[in-house]
Amino acid sequence: MARFRVSVLYYRTFIAPLHCMIQEHLMSPNEKASLLLRTYGYLWLLYIVFGISIAILSQWYPELTNSEYKQTQIIEMAKSNPFHLLILACIFAPFVEEMMFRTLIAPSHSDLILFICSWPVFLGAGYLPEDIHWILRLAFSGVVLFSTYYILKQLIPEEVTTTIRNKLSQFVIPVLVLTAVVFGLVHISNYVTQFTFNITLVILIIPQVIAGFMLGWLKLKTKNLGWSIGLHFMNNIVPVMLIIFGNALSES
Repeated sequence: MARFRVSVLYYRTFIAPLHCMIQEHLMSPNEKASLLLRTYGYLWLLYIVFGISIAILSQWYPELTNSEYKQTQIIEMAKSNPFHLLILACIFAPFVEEMMFRTLIAPSHSDLILFICSWPVFLGAGYLPEDIHWILRLAFSGVVLFSTYYILKQLIPEEVTTTIRNKLSQFVIPVLVLTAVVFGLVHISNYVTQFTFNITLVILIIPQVIAGFMLGWLKLKTKNLGWSIGLHFMNNIVPVMLIIFGNALSES
């Protein structure tokens, strides 16, 4: 009996983790691409379920669909400069937002460095002069982000982040849920210029929370931020193109 317990303990301590590592290591790019497409399909399925649920509930609570909040800034940008919106929402946002949120999910050393770099860039972008051309603002933010990443990567050895990475990996599910919720809360700014919190806005950001969870899940499964960036791009490109073409049709 004692020998059996020792064998089980040995398996759980050494063999099982090694087995998982081998399985993850053997996950081919084709398998990851397939997982990306499946996750994208699951994401849209969840959107549809959410939409149907709101439509049903609105029969008793019409205020769920009669919202005073609109994505005014996005709509105006689509009218005035659709190319700006396309670059901002489908290229810049997927890169920066994935660095801000998904880098905390079972992070590597590089993930944590990207997390440290991305938040100041995100918060500081709002303080750049508005009279500077948007391409220069995005380029400046990108240069600052990756320059800071390079410098910190040289200054901070992996041993320094080991404890933090181990702790975050132990609580991967709570971190996944928490980052999804904060991801949704950040997108309240799509509807209001100053942070406001009420039940209507909570309902409006539920799709973003769903997206945040699925993006985090994909990052966790692939152990690579690039795949969640790809899913983020795919998630954003469809509504952005619909807004742009919708505006073009309405003006024609």
